[in-house]
Amino acid sequence: MTPEKCAHRRSGFLAVDVQGYGRVDDQRQVEFQRTLVNALDQAGAAAGLDRAVWTRTGRGDEEFALLADPECEPRVLDDFVRELDALLRCYNRDRLPEARLRLRVAIHHGVTSPGPNGLAGRGVVVVHRLLNAEPLRAALAAAEHANLAVLVSRPVFEDTVAQGYTSLDPRDFRRIAVRVKEFHDDAWLRVPGTDVHALNLDPVATTRAGSVNQGTRAEGHSSVTQAGRDVVINPGQDRRPAPTHQVNNHLTARTINARGANFGLLLQPGENRDGQAQ
Repeated sequence: MTPEKCAHRRSGFLAVDVQGYGRVDDQRQVEFQRTLVNALDQAGAAAGLDRAVWTRTGRGDEEFALLADPECEPRVLDDFVRELDALLRCYNRDRLPEARLRLRVAIHHGVTSPGPNGLAGRGVVVVHRLLNAEPLRAALAAAEHANLAVLVSRPVFEDTVAQGYTSLDPRDFRRIAVRVKEFHDDAWLRVPGTDVHALNLDPVATTRAGSVNQGTRAEGHSSVTQAGRDVVINPGQDRRPAPTHQVNNHLTARTINARGANFGLLLQPGENRDGQAQ
C-alpha cells in the first residue's frame, strides 16, 4: 500500500462564512475578519476546544477547519455554537444592521487526505456545499435578529444529534434539501433563538450582495425586469378578449354605445356623484 493511501483519516469539518461580507467597505471587512478570528478562538476556549491543534484555512470572510479529534464533534455542535452565538450577540448589540457580524456555519464529518494543493476528499467538498446552500443563506436573511445559522450534514445529524450525544433537541432542526452543483442531499438547519420551522426559506425573499430584491411580481401576461435597484414592468400583450366599447350609465337603466366618445358628468344642485340627494 502506498503512503498516500495510508494518509487518509476520518475527521470532522467546520466551515464558517460571514453573511453579506461583500456589501461592506474595506475598513469594515478588516474589522469583520479580526472579529471573526477572535470570536472563533474565544468560543473554542469557552467550549474546552484547543483550536491551535486544528488544521485551519482562512480566506477573508471564511474559515475552514479540520478538527484534530473527531470525538469533539458533539462539543462543536453544542458548546462551541452556543458560545459563538453569545459572543456575536454581545458584539452586535446596539450596532446598525450593516455593522453586525452574522455567520453561516456548516458542520460535517468524513474522510480526507492531503493533496499537493490542499486537503482532498469528499468530506471537504460536502462541507463547502453546505456552507453555500441557498436555504442556509435564506434562513439567516429571514431571521433578521439571529446572529448565526447552522447547517449540519445528514451523517452528523443522524449519528450525533439524533442519537442524543448533545443537549440539542432534534426537533429544533429543520430538514431541508440541498442542491449545490453536483451535491444533492438532505441536511438539517438550526438557527439559535429562532423557530426555524417558521422561517420563509424561499430564495425570492433573500437579498444577495450588491443587489436589492424589489419583491415585484408580474401579473397576467406582463413581465418584470430588475436592473440594479430599478424595476421595469413590461406590460406585454394582453390576450384576454377585448372589452366592448360600452359604458354603463348607472344614473339610468339604459346602456349607451360610447365608441370613441368622451363623457362629462353634470350634477344637479344637491346631488353627489352617484346621483343621490345630499
